[in-house]
Amino acid sequence: MSRKAKLYAKIAQNPGNVRYEELISLLKLCGYELRSSGGGSHRWFVKKGYGPIHFPEHRPVKSVYIKQILRILEENGSMDEDNE
Repeated sequence: MSRKAKLYAKIAQNPGNVRYEELISLLKLCGYELRSSGGGSHRWFVKKGYGPIHFPEHRPVKSVYIKQILRILEENGSMDEDNE
């Protein structure tokens, strides 16, 4: 099991207890890059060919945003093993 898959499983098992840094690591492992936010509280992540992912930088990140991000990663194929 890859590092990306392990981190995804850990986050999916308990979306109410996810550190901000873990979420950032997962997004980066899936090929997303942090886009300049312009000083606001939302963080925007972009990946060529896909829509942006954005969420407020609250610590901890609220579970509603975690679930939304996990769904997006599944739908766009970012969790496929051949995309590593």
